[in-house]
Amino acid sequence: MTRNRLGLLVLGSVTLAAIAGAFSGRAYFRHAQPAPPPAPEQPALTVDPAHLDFGDVWETDKFEWKVPVTNTGSQVLVVDRWQAGCDCSAITPQSLRVGPGETKSITVQIDLSSKVDSTSLTPVPISITFAAVVGGKGLPALTLRGKAKPIISVGTTNLSQTIPADARGATSRLNIELALPPDDITGMVEMFPVRCEVGSQSGRHVSFALKYSEAIPSGYHKFALVIRGKLASGQAFSKSFSCGVAVLPDIQPTPSELVVTGLVKGVREETITFRSLSDAPLVLVGAFVKGTAGSGTVVAQVESQALLSLTIRPSKDVPEIQRETVTAVHLAGWHLRLTPIELTITP
Repeated sequence: MTRNRLGLLVLGSVTLAAIAGAFSGRAYFRHAQPAPPPAPEQPALTVDPAHLDFGDVWETDKFEWKVPVTNTGSQVLVVDRWQAGCDCSAITPQSLRVGPGETKSITVQIDLSSKVDSTSLTPVPISITFAAVVGGKGLPALTLRGKAKPIISVGTTNLSQTIPADARGATSRLNIELALPPDDITGMVEMFPVRCEVGSQSGRHVSFALKYSEAIPSGYHKFALVIRGKLASGQAFSKSFSCGVAVLPDIQPTPSELVVTGLVKGVREETITFRSLSDAPLVLVGAFVKGTAGSGTVVAQVESQALLSLTIRPSKDVPEIQRETVTAVHLAGWHLRLTPIELTITP
């Protein structure tokens, strides 16, 4: 009996040890599972802040600034392309391969002339943001800063000229101010019959004479003016301005409408006055009245060389104007030489 109890105790101890060992093994294998792999290293491209400030520079349409970029990661970094926040800038090279700890330079080109105010010589703050694209994703943006110093100021209204009509040989003035006295300066007009010459120069102030070599019809005409030269500091410059010239008509009719309508029944005449706005005298070449309902007469009265009055009357045998009557007037003047003016009179 004693032996049986001892055997049972031994068997129970072995069973409990086996069960404990099983649980202990499970816990061991559960804690012994390998740790998850570390997150992949993020690409890192850094720039010394001193290389992101180009200071105060003269305006130019092709300013270039080199920026050294460093790969501070442990993997090779391949830049697919660069994104710029302004269409006035470009970055080369567009693609770049930088090894761990390696530094390479990129060149940022900026059109500073498009950023400055042509009516002032005050330096303009410039801020250009750009970022590298790696694996289709953009890295943190970098910002390049500085100031652009204007070279030429043309004032606010100086680019719009006014000349008389058909002004062959007329001259208008364009006054500019430069940041420094120029050693050399020239002006050229593109695609327009205007010759640009330096009229006078006093220190930083230059006056250009715009000489119109051909007859120009009335209206507003745009043209491009390119000013090139070199400052006393040796800085070369070339800048294009969008200009315009308003060519005035040399004859002003009163009433201002060249087509007179609404002449009520019973009114037998209409008077039109022409005034010369130039030095050329008005000369009446011919005037006549014609229409389907009959003819008429034109009585001209010369008030002065610059003022001409025309009184239009229907013929005596036509009691009233039944249908449209057209009056053609030919004046010898600059703008209206041999050009008919049609005046419509209706009942």
